[in-house]
Amino acid sequence: MASNTYIYNAGKKIITQAIDSLSTMNESSIKQFLLKHGNPLQKKYYSAKVGEGVNFYASPSNVATYFKYNDYQTQLGPSNIKDPVRRLSGLYWTQSEVQADLKVDLTTSTHVAYFRSVVDEDYIPMSVNFTSLRGTSEGALVAEEWVLLSTNNKRLDESIKYHDLIKSEINNKVFEDFTFSTPRYYNQKDIEKKYESVLTNMVNIEGDYNYFDRTYETTAANALVHEATLPNMYIFFAYQEQLQDAQNPAYDSLLTLNQKLNINNHQDMFAASGKESGQKRITPTERYFKKWSQAYSQLSSQEIADLSKKFENIHLSIEDVKSFQSYGGRKELFPMWMNIEFTTDRIVEFAETLKETQIMGILQSSLMEAVRAGALTDETFFTAYVERNNATRPELPEEGIMKQYHSQSVDVSYFDMTQWVNNFVESGSFSVDSLYATFLGTLDESVRISDDPKYNFFKSLMAIILKGKIRKLLRKHTRTMQEVFSGKQCYSETIMYRVEKYDGAGSSGVPLQTIYVPNSHELDKFQYIDTQVKYAKEYTYVVYAYQIVVGNKYQYVDSDYAPQAGGWAALLVKNEPALRLYETEIYRHTNRVLDNPPISPEVEFVPYKGVNDKVKIIMNSGIGRYTLPYEVIEFEEQDQIDKIKLAQNRKPSDTSLRYETDDHPAFYEVRRMTSKPKSYRDFAGKLVHQISTVADGLEASGIGIDDSIKPNSKYYYCVRAVDYHGHVSYPSPIYEVEMVDDKGSVYPIIKICEFDEEIKSQTSIGAKRYIRIKPSMPQTILNEEASGLVDAESVADVTDVTLGIADESVWNKKFKIRLVSKSTGRKIDFNVKFTHKHNKLNEDN
Repeated sequence: MASNTYIYNAGKKIITQAIDSLSTMNESSIKQFLLKHGNPLQKKYYSAKVGEGVNFYASPSNVATYFKYNDYQTQLGPSNIKDPVRRLSGLYWTQSEVQADLKVDLTTSTHVAYFRSVVDEDYIPMSVNFTSLRGTSEGALVAEEWVLLSTNNKRLDESIKYHDLIKSEINNKVFEDFTFSTPRYYNQKDIEKKYESVLTNMVNIEGDYNYFDRTYETTAANALVHEATLPNMYIFFAYQEQLQDAQNPAYDSLLTLNQKLNINNHQDMFAASGKESGQKRITPTERYFKKWSQAYSQLSSQEIADLSKKFENIHLSIEDVKSFQSYGGRKELFPMWMNIEFTTDRIVEFAETLKETQIMGILQSSLMEAVRAGALTDETFFTAYVERNNATRPELPEEGIMKQYHSQSVDVSYFDMTQWVNNFVESGSFSVDSLYATFLGTLDESVRISDDPKYNFFKSLMAIILKGKIRKLLRKHTRTMQEVFSGKQCYSETIMYRVEKYDGAGSSGVPLQTIYVPNSHELDKFQYIDTQVKYAKEYTYVVYAYQIVVGNKYQYVDSDYAPQAGGWAALLVKNEPALRLYETEIYRHTNRVLDNPPISPEVEFVPYKGVNDKVKIIMNSGIGRYTLPYEVIEFEEQDQIDKIKLAQNRKPSDTSLRYETDDHPAFYEVRRMTSKPKSYRDFAGKLVHQISTVADGLEASGIGIDDSIKPNSKYYYCVRAVDYHGHVSYPSPIYEVEMVDDKGSVYPIIKICEFDEEIKSQTSIGAKRYIRIKPSMPQTILNEEASGLVDAESVADVTDVTLGIADESVWNKKFKIRLVSKSTGRKIDFNVKFTHKHNKLNEDN
């Protein structure tokens, strides 16, 4: 024990002595020495853990997928591994198939592994051992420790000096290791229910149309109306809940359109109202949106630009992010929205530290400014992930083959958290331009990020607390050099999310809006209802996760080597943690808000007394919401169906649609046939009436029409509603209508007609299990005597062949076989004659 303590506190002199001692020991003594005075690098290395639900990231300077173990015979490691110690010691990532000499596609192999974990040490030029000789005390953020190196003479010629291989490459160089994994997200609708417990990282972005407001929809559709100025659901409720003495003027500006809309008593916008002129009952939200539409026309272009700029970036306060989730139940007050929903990271140590020190809002603003200015730093990574490939049997996704995919170079942007924390601790404040952002939450949070001098002491106090908590977390999660060289991944967690909304199908240029969402232990799933959207306009949403990674920066600051040491050397490694906030894209989706096609209309046929050539058809809008297999009558309707399927996030192979009454009918179409249809497609080209629901300036949900027909003739009707947006409803049932005129006695026959079931023809009926007729064995044996084979010298002498050795032959005789039904007594006869075909020898062959 005393010797071990002595070596722990020793410096370079003892290292030299240790190297000299090692050079005189045999293999067994060396192992004992290392066990007593050091910490040998174990042969069991960390694995990549690239499994389902994870994205793996590693610097290309620590990955060599192409380099094979036997290449060490001709070269000293892969050239892209910048750290010579890792290069010569095999301490980098590779592909196990490459080392097994399997011919595979490097981008779609099945396993990322640590080189030393899959290759025999005899092939590695150098081995690494970590001693207990350190230059700093345990627990310090910046640690120094000696690393013992031993060369493998089977791979390194004794004439090759240590200095030639390593020392010249490490002087004044800083090496980095940021190997980490992030959650991989999946579309919620693409995951089977049975996998939800395993693949918990899910995201869903889908539009929903609630009700039709013609005035608001027309106003919002104007190209001059910016999405950021449209009514925001969260602003309404944040405005209602803020304290009177701490009101956020930005909320008032958006709600009142810069005082163009009077909401002094804003609660009455959501109070029930009585009937106004006309037949419509004005709903609470319709009152507000009607006034909003009138007020928007009074805004100048400069006011629109200033207002949209203020709401280009929306920050959710970490103090209120959970309470905002409860607002989702009030979305029904709005005409339409895009629903953005995803699960969040459960590991939140750093996120909770930022919340406790009340610094998260400042970090959100700082990150926003860096994103706006394009000030994030790009870094290239090797990435890998696993997916289940079930293309061969899509009906059985659980039997899909797990396959790993690689990308050799992916650019990932990061925000330097180490520098940000240091700057904040030193200054205690940040200057944030609030013209481009609005905080949703209590006003206190936005005050904290301002430059108000009265909060400087508070910020300085929080900076000191933040520094202490960050140091504690770094001491807990910083990897030692042994862990770095063994392939252990960095500690990482998601502390923030960013959702960007773009105009159209792409994500280039400046986003229309950006939402910053802090992670919290109070969140298992985050939902944002984006009511600032226009009908039928295409948007692309991109969701980013900001992963805080506790990486390592290290450099070799001293070395010792003696030629007489038999290949033993030592390096003093200075290791310090580095915090980075990596921006990783987790999902993107392009969609639009479309209303659902209407359900089938309610139809009633009313005859006239004593009239045999006319019937009244009364049509009303149906009410409800159903998912049904869609029906296409006219060929051009398929394009509309495809767009609605995309809006409903349905797969191209899906044959169903969601039908709902969310819009009033603009008109009804009546189709009629005189022959019974076999399917709805038979009504193509059979349109006889198209009736508008607008009459004398008034809109109605139901309407009637007279249809002229012939008496004593059957007619088949199909009725569909077409809503304001041109979406065709699910067709009504098929009605069979006949006005019977029996010598002046007129009466109707009206009934719902079902399609006839398709009868598939059957060309044969198998009956082998009931009856089978064939010659018995004695009838099929060759009769040699009758065939003239007894005296024949060759097959050519045989002119005929006779089958059967039974006393009575069946060949060339007719038989009658009669089958009688036990239930009906009916009979069926089969006349059968047994013959055989003799293939004669072809003498030309």
